[in-house]
Amino acid sequence: MSRRWTAFWLLLMLVLQVVAGNARGAEPRTVDLGEVGDAPIGRSLFWLQEKRPMTLEEAREAFEAGQFRPSRRSVLDFGIGAPPVWLLFDVHNGEADSLQRLLALKVSWIDRVEVHFLSPSGNDSLVRLGDAYPFEQRPVKSRYPGFLTTPLEIGLFLLHKARATKHLPATRERGL
Repeated sequence: MSRRWTAFWLLLMLVLQVVAGNARGAEPRTVDLGEVGDAPIGRSLFWLQEKRPMTLEEAREAFEAGQFRPSRRSVLDFGIGAPPVWLLFDVHNGEADSLQRLLALKVSWIDRVEVHFLSPSGNDSLVRLGDAYPFEQRPVKSRYPGFLTTPLEIGLFLLHKARATKHLPATRERGL
């Protein structure tokens, strides 16, 4: 897959609680899995627009260096033809029981997104989302890119690349 089309989503297990606090002195912004609804979670995001193609490691370093900005909008919109955008947020399950929630980008024209689940144990995994992949290969059978979260506390890095607009109404919903 070429760099031009590559997009990354990164979920950091547990470690992100420490890293997120370094973004310009900000506290981690958390999406509570105990709350359900289709309200956008944009105000929980940190974001960085690429000036040049970045690797996953470079994005992590940029976050640690405080280059990500806290979002002030419920729905982020970077316009048509905007450079790729990295997004970051924490996901928290404060319930005693495991919760299964769907995190979805409520835009159907996202070309490619890759979600990297990184765990401290090294058991990393990858989920590919977007219109570039056949419907049958999507982890959640929906026209919107989405995936089910784990019951753990996690963090999320996203690199979204699309030819069309960068309008990102991300939501959390009850699991399927």
